[in-house]
Amino acid sequence: MIKKHTFGLCLILTMLVALSTIASAQIKSQYTLADLRRERAEMAHKKRRLIYNDDGNEPFKLVKEISAKGILASRMLGLENSQVDQIVYCSSHAWSLFTHDTKIGTVLTAKDEPGHPSGIFTNNLTGELIAAGFDPLKVVVDFGHQNRKEVFWSMRMNDTHDGSKNDYGPALFKPNLLKNTHPEYLMGKPYEKNSWSSVNYGLAVVRDYTFRFIQEVCRNYDVDGIELDFFRHRVFFKSTYQGQKVTLEELTEMTALIRQVRKMTETEGLKRHRPILISMRVPDSKEYAKDIGLDIETWLKEGLVDIMVVSSYIQLNPWETSIALGHQYGIPVYPSLDECRIYDKSAKAIRSTLQTYRGRAASAWQAGADGVYLFNFFNPKSPLWNELGDSSKLKGLDKNYFASILGVGDKAGLNHVTYNHIPTLNPDSPIRITAVQPAETYFICGLIPTKPTRLTLKLQFIGDTDMRNLVVKLNGRLMGNAVKVKDWLEFEVEPGSVIQGRNKVEVVITDKNTIMWTDLYLQQKNTY
Repeated sequence: MIKKHTFGLCLILTMLVALSTIASAQIKSQYTLADLRRERAEMAHKKRRLIYNDDGNEPFKLVKEISAKGILASRMLGLENSQVDQIVYCSSHAWSLFTHDTKIGTVLTAKDEPGHPSGIFTNNLTGELIAAGFDPLKVVVDFGHQNRKEVFWSMRMNDTHDGSKNDYGPALFKPNLLKNTHPEYLMGKPYEKNSWSSVNYGLAVVRDYTFRFIQEVCRNYDVDGIELDFFRHRVFFKSTYQGQKVTLEELTEMTALIRQVRKMTETEGLKRHRPILISMRVPDSKEYAKDIGLDIETWLKEGLVDIMVVSSYIQLNPWETSIALGHQYGIPVYPSLDECRIYDKSAKAIRSTLQTYRGRAASAWQAGADGVYLFNFFNPKSPLWNELGDSSKLKGLDKNYFASILGVGDKAGLNHVTYNHIPTLNPDSPIRITAVQPAETYFICGLIPTKPTRLTLKLQFIGDTDMRNLVVKLNGRLMGNAVKVKDWLEFEVEPGSVIQGRNKVEVVITDKNTIMWTDLYLQQKNTY
């Protein structure tokens, strides 16, 4: 009797499991485009405190052992319990070279060329890692998902690291089969301009290859989304290569590619019953972006973008400009805090400190950003990964607020300087001051601390003049009792003199000398 009951119970359980499997399959088969788009919109607006960009150099530059740990050791391990909610992993290099397994492009297995000992590719283990079953992109995706983090794959839309005579160039260009066998894809002749090795998106074959590179990743890897990085590097058409604005035809061609990518992500998302989001890393001026071929506002209007990351080595507007544009179309916006690349070593050093990164993040949060994106900051054990994503925590930490971090920024193709609407003050871009030519600029203060703090306004000048002949005002208030500390003129500031947001600084000289104003920042140090 007991055996009969047991058999009957087993039969019932088997039938229930079968029915559950059938029901589950039916639910999955009913996953529609409307379901995908609804889920995609929800995913786009999930909380991302910090986004961490890894440029994917580990396989050819840093990996010391053939293992998953070998890939993760230098730039990932340490992020597990941090404020990083999204990892962006770039395995694309020089447009058609990749450090993931590809059949469309070329796997980057190159070593340093004889006579060009850069040391960058000497220990390139990309091929060995993939052959041993440790595909770097898959390893990072698995790591991210195991630690409850999104992972996006980044496609550098026109990476020109292969265009230099030294450093990356020789080892990257020779194995780049598409560029070598099809020089007609390129913008120019070798070394005639910095961006000569850019590919020309005015050619249908170039756009098709780019689409297929992206499609291959969407089909073969469990990424949560893709990033189209238009800052690597921002020359896409012959017009801008020649320093001119793009034509309407060129603008239309790039938008057609973006539409094609969006449609493909929906097709692949329906197959896997989960959306593939699209993130864009673009200039923070829609006017400049459009003139180089990126019709951002059209992309936003048509729903082709899920996440917008703005700025890189150039910033042209206050963060509020891009945030307002993205939010107008319901798209979250993440300011990109790239490392400073101005030439003056001491100015660059102080702009690279933890205090300055805190100030930059505080200003982004104050502007209404949805989160903060960091590029070329690779120390996974830095305290910043547990600070920058929390504005309340940042409020109580020491910070520096500069008038300008990036200065004028790097130049490529169409001159971006005429599109600039923010200060560029730094030693590489000083302001001339005379008795008849006073000067003013401003800095953004992101967060006003509620606890006791010491505020010091620091200005730097070049030129012969007595400090007593300088008149400095902060938000209209006369600054007094200046102290000369090395190359800086320092003023103690009453907390009430600084406001959250824009703070104007004016300088007047009362003698006949000419001086150059080279730098400005506010230092906030806690006294509790």
